[in-house]
Amino acid sequence: MWKEELRWNKLFLVGDNVDVITQLNWEEYSTTTKEAIKTAVIIDCVPFLNVEETILFKTALGREKDFKDIKLLKEYKEFKKKGISLL
Repeated sequence: MWKEELRWNKLFLVGDNVDVITQLNWEEYSTTTKEAIKTAVIIDCVPFLNVEETILFKTALGREKDFKDIKLLKEYKEFKKKGISLL
């Protein structure tokens, strides 16, 4: 079940544990949907921002939650660089 919310003059789809942002153009971060999908990671036919783009986007959002996510994403990149599987 998704609920629509307007935040920062942008439409969000809010679920139980996930918020989906329908636009990627923010003051400190801007890309097009086409560019984002071109470099996306596809999971079950759904495109998601890749790790690098997610870090850039979350840095632009700048919420406390985003900085926690960025820390986890950077740790993930280090594990991956060392060939350590997290699954």
